[in-house]
Amino acid sequence: MKPFRMASIFAGMVVLAGLLQLAVYGTYVTATNVSNVLFVVGVVFFLPCVVALTSAFKVFHGIRYAMRVFISPSFRREYPRYKEYKDDRKDKVASAVFVELLIASAVLILAAGILALRVAS
Repeated sequence: MKPFRMASIFAGMVVLAGLLQLAVYGTYVTATNVSNVLFVVGVVFFLPCVVALTSAFKVFHGIRYAMRVFISPSFRREYPRYKEYKDDRKDKVASAVFVELLIASAVLILAAGILALRVAS
């Protein structure tokens, strides 16, 4: 994990949250609005990172294989078995970047939650 890249990812998320604040709420800044914007940006980055780190996207390889086998006879000749297709589709995920994105987005979600609790009390 690289501290400069982590800081730049976090800064980029905060800038994105600021732009979302301006787009949705304009210049009307309240703690509730900031909490909402931080939460949205955090979740938008957090969930895809979880999918990438757990390799959950590989579930869709089976669906894609089945659809292509039904549609294309040439595909069926190229990959007669799913194992051959799966071996050919070795997707490597650069996990270091996704871990940094996951941490930065978790910090945003945590900050949004703390801010929401302060507003609620």
